[in-house]
Amino acid sequence: MPQVETGYIQLDYSRGGKVTVTPADQDRFVITIQEAVAACRGGKELLEYRSQFVEGLVPALKDWLASHRKKVRTAYLTIRDGGLLFLVVRKEAACDGEFTDDLTELEADIATDSRLNLIRMDALALPDVSDGSLKSFLNPVRMKELADAE
Repeated sequence: MPQVETGYIQLDYSRGGKVTVTPADQDRFVITIQEAVAACRGGKELLEYRSQFVEGLVPALKDWLASHRKKVRTAYLTIRDGGLLFLVVRKEAACDGEFTDDLTELEADIATDSRLNLIRMDALALPDVSDGSLKSFLNPVRMKELADAE
């Protein structure tokens, strides 16, 4: 099939049919127009999620950690069932209601921020626990340490 240089190609969802997409590595994809639409929507949402994550969520978490550094030993962002988990390990074992309230407020702020509408995140504070105990909360493959307060 000859290659045609064009600014764009119009595909009509309602007409059905198939399309062949050939990326630079020549790995051809033959898919229905409906599958192409779904892939485009998914790709667009993935790009938006990445933007929200990198430009919105991570800076918000780091700002929160900076304002609570006196009480935080370390913090992680990890993947758990249903979304992300922001896990904060405190420096002390004693219960700190104010700290817990602040973390709950952060979680609520993120959940209601329209600029972070694709982000699903829970927040959890742990007392100063051993590394062995900490591992049970973290996904070893998908985990990033956000702060080491020392």
